[in-house]
Amino acid sequence: MEMETKKSKSEGLMHMIEIAGNKIPDPLVFFLILIVACLVGSFIMSYFGISDINPATGKTVKAYNLLSKDGFIRMLTSVISNFQGFTVMCMTLTCMFGMCVADQSRFFESIMKHVILSSKGSDKKIIMIFCLISALADITNGGGFVIMPLLGGIVWGNMGRNPIAGMLCGYGTIAGAFCANFMLGTTDIVCAGFTQNAARVIDPSYVATASMGWYYQSVAAILLTLTSYFVTTRYVEPRLGKYQGEYIARQEEKLPNEGKALKFAVIALFIYVILIVINAVPAGAILRDPKTGNLVSGKSPFMQSLVFMISMFFFIPGLVFGKVTGTIPNIKRLIKVLNSGIAAMSGFIVLSFVMAQFMKYFAWSNMGTIIAIKGAKGLAASGLPFIGICVVFILFCGVLNLFMGSASAKYGLIAPVFVPMFMLMGYDPSVAQMCYRIGDAITNPITPTFAYIAMLMEAVKKYDPQMGFGSLIAGLMPYTISFTIVMIGEFVIWLLLGMPLGPGGSIFFGG
Repeated sequence: MEMETKKSKSEGLMHMIEIAGNKIPDPLVFFLILIVACLVGSFIMSYFGISDINPATGKTVKAYNLLSKDGFIRMLTSVISNFQGFTVMCMTLTCMFGMCVADQSRFFESIMKHVILSSKGSDKKIIMIFCLISALADITNGGGFVIMPLLGGIVWGNMGRNPIAGMLCGYGTIAGAFCANFMLGTTDIVCAGFTQNAARVIDPSYVATASMGWYYQSVAAILLTLTSYFVTTRYVEPRLGKYQGEYIARQEEKLPNEGKALKFAVIALFIYVILIVINAVPAGAILRDPKTGNLVSGKSPFMQSLVFMISMFFFIPGLVFGKVTGTIPNIKRLIKVLNSGIAAMSGFIVLSFVMAQFMKYFAWSNMGTIIAIKGAKGLAASGLPFIGICVVFILFCGVLNLFMGSASAKYGLIAPVFVPMFMLMGYDPSVAQMCYRIGDAITNPITPTFAYIAMLMEAVKKYDPQMGFGSLIAGLMPYTISFTIVMIGEFVIWLLLGMPLGPGGSIFFGG
């Protein structure tokens, strides 16, 4: 009886979120409203002279009035450049070239059919593997946010399950597990640089490493995979119910030469991967940074071309499969497939134009920067015990993430305050960095200004044109809640046991 009460309360909360969220207008209108709010907010904050000292630079940050003469001219003359610089749209469309070929050639369908048959009818293995891949997909630097939800819809549909659940699982997992991985990525490197600079205020000889949180992050990747599986199968799917749309898995229909086509497609994919490895792994390989030899630095050809290479990861086997089976027999059909894939994203392109303007306006206004500085100062002066400070700091970063998306920009503001503060309390800079990484990840699934959620909204409408923003947030909220509990719980245990967070990341400063 108690379990039923808890469930009804949980359902009631999600229902309220769904109803309230569905009152939010269409995403395009929503971002237009945000633009107006940003303009008015910048005027009010500028009028009252709200400002603060940026701890990273020591300079005063003032609110910039977007409604001033200079602000108006700046907005008017930057419309095109704002749109051109909106990289999320470019990454999404680039990924779609590969995804639509792999999908419409029915390569995805064939792969899933063979996986399902080989798993002897059990969906558990497939869902668990998908959750694991989603948890690790943030290493793609954005491409995974596009690929995993789209792939999730295909995977779930081919299993005869609700494809929307697969899309929510893919997006919620990769977004919420942004700080958990077996591999080190660009974010680890960037954060380590900020941590080192901030720590040298206290210890000029301190050296931060990108791996300083790797032990914690690796364990978190496993825990979040299991959590995602549990949340998806026990809550998200049952809440969505059986899919009533027209999606047909077509698992019983056999394509001409399907077995042969699948074999050739896998061989082509294997050759492609081998070529990437040959040109990326050896010392001095052409895909490494020519100056440092680093493979995962932001300036390495590998990282700069990663989204395109991911797109080709799907395009090549999809094209080979389509050629052999006849689903894409010639160049004319290929062009139609590519055109239809981009046409399906037309709504997102229009939305991207408005989103690009809002994100630039918000950055120019300095409102997010001032909020971050004032919030960090208030938390530092709270007087809580250390574990309490860590938990509140994590939650503070999570709330801040709702308004300020860039992970590096937020940490650039926060690190100079919290890293020295943690060191003065006797704790290693890696502790402050890991707190930030957790907080920066947990609210990603439900952040309304996160560019990828608009892409998800448009993609979900393929299966349910009536899907509202509130329904989407209600479907993603379980990932944020459960991931928050799991990662904070893991972090508290780590602190209590005094285990190092990773190589070069002790709990105690000097330990």
